[in-house]
Amino acid sequence: ALAIALADTGDLGDAGATLGIGKRTAATRIAQLEREIGVVFFDHGGKAVSLTRAGEVFIAEARLSLAAAARAARLAREVAERAETIGIGVT
Repeated sequence: ALAIALADTGDLGDAGATLGIGKRTAATRIAQLEREIGVVFFDHGGKAVSLTRAGEVFIAEARLSLAAAARAARLAREVAERAETIGIGVT
């Protein structure tokens, strides 16, 4: 979520604020992510942070993954609600 927020805002402080963390913590977490994966996702060279080409691909896939996870959670809740309504039980 932090990488997506940074891609959306272009600012470490703003991205961190959306998640309730400070600019330094946000910078540390982004650096850890880049080290862990072994790819630089953000160009920190200008006033605003921008995505590298690899970052563009990563963020696009991250958005899809988060959307899929949200959809899976929603579907699971719907199934659970229907099961409770119908009164399905296992003995």
